Amino acid sequence: MTLALFGLARANLARNEQAALELRAGDTRSVLTANISEITATWTNARLAAVAAGGGARRFVALATPGLRKSFFANFALVRVEGGRGRVIARIGHGRPYLLGGFDASTWQQISAIRGGSPKLVSFGPAAGSVALGLAIEGSAARHEFLYAEIVSADFVRRAFTDTDQLSAALYGSSFESPLSLLGTNATELPIPGRRVTFRVDLGGIQALLVVGARRPLV
Repeated sequence: MTLALFGLARANLARNEQAALELRAGDTRSVLTANISEITATWTNARLAAVAAGGGARRFVALATPGLRKSFFANFALVRVEGGRGRVIARIGHGRPYLLGGFDASTWQQISAIRGGSPKLVSFGPAAGSVALGLAIEGSAARHEFLYAEIVSADFVRRAFTDTDQLSAALYGSSFESPLSLLGTNATELPIPGRRVTFRVDLGGIQALLVVGARRPLV
């Protein structure tokens, strides 16, 4: 009888722990989604600025800077792509882009094929001990202009994963967990061990995977 009651108590505790984790993980996903919405709004404003600037570098900087000052983007550039080559018209940010200077003809060709206001991942590489994601959208088709921006994943994770005392979270730029697609984490061990919850997330055009686990008991 005692063993049966003990087993029931353990099963009940496990259910409560899972329910608590799912609730807290849902909060983490909500924060992440809100941050992604902010990224989308930033893209929209920058695109409007590019169209309104009419190809003028100073005007683009003046129109776009207020919306980019507090955004996730480490840097932002308005580029013109013609004949398989790209040229930076204007740049906004906290330093030189991590990846933009190393683009080859195939990357510029990839950018020139982008249509519409949905950002596409065009580059991926190291940045200040973290990973930089280079994304681009169409700016002005008539002038062959595109908007290019870089997000440093460590900065994004720092703002998106706020409940670090009790939860571990990892964000992957793919549909599965892999060290090669890891965008950022606050976990000390990967893959995150123990009880976990996973979510599919649309990260600005990237189909990402969010994994959340408990560092300690939640109930």
